[in-house]
Amino acid sequence: MKPKHTYAAMAAVLLATGPAFAQSYSNTATNTQRGSSNLASIEQLWGVNNASDVNQSGSSDNATVLQEEGEGNRTMINQNGNANTSYVEQLGAAGAYADIDQLGNENSATVIQHYAYDNHAEVDQDGDRNASYVTQWGDLNDLKVQQVGSADNIADSDQSGFLNITRLSQSGGAGNASVSSQQGEYNISLVYQHAGEAHSVKVEQAGTDNYANILQMEGWGNDIAVYQHGDWNAAYVEQLGGGDNDVYVHQDGSDHYAEVVQAEGEDNTSTVNQDGMANEAGIYQDGGMDNTAEITQDGWHNMGEISQTGFLNSAAIIQIGTGNAATATQSGSGNISTITQQ
Repeated sequence: MKPKHTYAAMAAVLLATGPAFAQSYSNTATNTQRGSSNLASIEQLWGVNNASDVNQSGSSDNATVLQEEGEGNRTMINQNGNANTSYVEQLGAAGAYADIDQLGNENSATVIQHYAYDNHAEVDQDGDRNASYVTQWGDLNDLKVQQVGSADNIADSDQSGFLNITRLSQSGGAGNASVSSQQGEYNISLVYQHAGEAHSVKVEQAGTDNYANILQMEGWGNDIAVYQHGDWNAAYVEQLGGGDNDVYVHQDGSDHYAEVVQAEGEDNTSTVNQDGMANEAGIYQDGGMDNTAEITQDGWHNMGEISQTGFLNSAAIIQIGTGNAATATQSGSGNISTITQQ
């Protein structure tokens, strides 16, 4: 069940294609405006070799760039539409890169890069009333937000540390929200929300070499929360259609693996709590309604798996100690299963 990954190596590969710029000793600023009532403000203070390029085509667009004290920072903003807003702040940074592209109306993007080296942030918004907020501290962090063919989506990401990677992709949906927070080094967070409405995802990583891969496809009102506090933990979560389903994964310790799949169905809940080292958990809910599955592991090298179809089923696996293995399978309705190993 558990694939092997070297997340630090994956991070290095993903960053290998980052931007590179020639060194010079002057700041440059370019602003091109087509349309009406557009506003652009570029401030470059006490820095060396900083560059800003702002292009606006439409009406009532607003772009602000502040580059202060740093060296070799780059900002590129392209706005095509009406009433879009972009804000980039690079303060005391070196080699920071921010790229914002907005196509549509009333989109908002904010990128903050402070006192760090060679951070990379890209925001691509194609639609209406989407909002993105990006904050980067530390060195060699890489973040990309993509909102395409969508409306009223929110993406919020914070990176603090070294060589963390985040990808937030929202396409073809409306009213979806994605929040990612990374502290530490070599963490990877991948979130994909495709179609669907009113979904939410939260990923919190604190430690080293944690990996989260999240997919929400179609459906409505599905929620996912993944917390990884430790090192070398991995979580894979998929919600495929359905509505009002919930997933909660909490990993403390190291080298845990959790996999949760909810396919269609409504009002299903999956919960995984892992503490210790090298525990593995899998929950699979296929259709149905009002099913509840929970796996709690506290120890080393435990394995638990729950599979559910049907309605109003409840299953719990509790493992305390070392080397336990348990499986629960439910179909039909109104079944209750509790397995405790210690």
